[in-house]
Amino acid sequence: MNTQRRRILNTKTNQFNGDEKMELQEALMSKTYYTQERRRHKRFVINTDKIAYAVLRPPVNKIGKVIDISLTGLAFSYFSANGEVLNSSRIDILTDEGLFLEDIPYSIVNDCIISSEQPFKQITTHRHSVQFRNLSENQVLRIQSFIDTYGHNIIPES
Repeated sequence: MNTQRRRILNTKTNQFNGDEKMELQEALMSKTYYTQERRRHKRFVINTDKIAYAVLRPPVNKIGKVIDISLTGLAFSYFSANGEVLNSSRIDILTDEGLFLEDIPYSIVNDCIISSEQPFKQITTHRHSVQFRNLSENQVLRIQSFIDTYGHNIIPES
């Protein structure tokens, strides 16, 4: 259960005790909570005829396929063994044409398991969402160039 949902449950159930609290928590857990969209920039998916990867810098050394990108962040999928979660602070973006951007500082926004049919139960596919931090003017221009070259189909805002 994510932190936001847990916080909502605790806030809404504090005035109840024992069985009442458990019943209410179960009822609340079955509902889906929608949060307000916080993104300031539109996201773009990667063109189907292009390939782009996000590479996390050491000590993590993980690589994943870019799902979508904006001027302020990106999301990518990666495989994880035994529930391992990524923990890095710098990312590179590689394309089918070579290195595009390197050493981009970021913070983690979300890391969640994507439901998928994997033949091995100990391997899971995750979606890792990050927000870029403290970008130089050159990095912003390079990200915009990447979006212009590799981006496609503006993802509609909710």
